Amino acid sequence: MGYHPPPPLRLISWNITLRCPLRCPHCYSDSGGEEIPDVLTTREAFRICDQIRSLGTPVVILSGGEPMMRDDIFDIASYGSGLGLNMAMGTSGYLITEENFPRIRSSGIRSLAISLDSADPAVHDSFRGCTGSWERAVHAIRLSLQEGMQVQINTTVITPDPASLDRLVQFGISLGVRTFQVFIPVPTGRSADENYERYGAYESLLRHILLAWSGDGISLRPTCIPQFRRVADEMGITGSRWGRGCIAGISYCRIFANGDVTPCPYLPV
Repeated sequence: MGYHPPPPLRLISWNITLRCPLRCPHCYSDSGGEEIPDVLTTREAFRICDQIRSLGTPVVILSGGEPMMRDDIFDIASYGSGLGLNMAMGTSGYLITEENFPRIRSSGIRSLAISLDSADPAVHDSFRGCTGSWERAVHAIRLSLQEGMQVQINTTVITPDPASLDRLVQFGISLGVRTFQVFIPVPTGRSADENYERYGAYESLLRHILLAWSGDGISLRPTCIPQFRRVADEMGITGSRWGRGCIAGISYCRIFANGDVTPCPYLPV
């Protein structure tokens, strides 16, 4: 058999900090008010960027926790951008303001994934554990689009209700967003006791997504729900837009706040 080289590394999720102003019950990294003792220093983060660049130019998503809680976040983003890395940020939007947005832009970050879990402010705030978090997230989305940034809405489906998801997507579209990623709670971190018995209901939601949101113009992808590929095959739905399913350890990996590398955030080994 001939040698088949591994696929290129395309995407890295970097939990650059575990500090976060929110207290989401599904948080895989159990983020909150405290930082881990051995979090990477600025200089160590620069060295990580050097190592990533030696492998290619993947998309590097600075995430957390809340990445905006690191005082040096823009220094790290600028350093990576200067190396030619495609720097992005995954954020709650809670700390994005008109005052700090110029630093986001000047750091070389060109795309933002902002978490929004419901079109209903009360539902989102309850899930995120912080009153006013919905309003801040929506403000961050509007501001980012106004400033010409690429924006993606990340939503964690709390209850597998197609109507609720549709309302959220339609609300996002009304804001000007065209790209969405859908997550479900995975039993890691603060969601370790998640009830597997209700996962069957998520398969019905996946079928709805594949039927309702497979048209042109809107990208809505089930993410970290690898069974969607099987569901799509069962429905006879093909196409590269849906991908191959889970890419953990294949063309994607996660860097933890202390520099540990794992196949993905949900597989912390």
